[in-house]
Amino acid sequence: MVALNLFPWRPYARAYERKRFIETCAISLCLAILLNMFIHLFLIKQRNEAAKRMTHLQQLVQAGQTTMPPETVNIDVTSFMQEVHHEQIAMQQQLQIFSQNLAPDLCLTEINYLDHQWKMTGIAHSLVSINSTINQWNKRKGFSKIALQQLQMQNQGVLQFHVYAQKDE
Repeated sequence: MVALNLFPWRPYARAYERKRFIETCAISLCLAILLNMFIHLFLIKQRNEAAKRMTHLQQLVQAGQTTMPPETVNIDVTSFMQEVHHEQIAMQQQLQIFSQNLAPDLCLTEINYLDHQWKMTGIAHSLVSINSTINQWNKRKGFSKIALQQLQMQNQGVLQFHVYAQKDE
């Protein structure tokens, strides 16, 4: 067996490993400091932008408070209640129009009303039933415009539809 003497190489290997360890630690420390600095700068920028927005909003609020005098509103309660009652009756009549003469395989799932415009969502098994229902609503003469806006095929042959109806003024 051959005897090798590695003793003279050991101090050089330890010195090399120590040097590589110190270099790795120094690089890691520099990267951590740089990352911390970038995060800090980013957060300072966000804070400054938020402060500018807050100052702008406070100026708008102050300007609005100084230029707008407080309003007093006088409401005649009886006339207001009569208007509300009239609107309730009108809504009931419109809902009756929608519910009468529906095709047997048609179901309205949602009815919304906003700014003299009705939006009805529903499901049906055939396009013929949707068409006949829309024709029935047209015969009632309560709308200036009725339009089928969206038609989508669901599972098992069910059609989902969105109908918009513009109420006569």
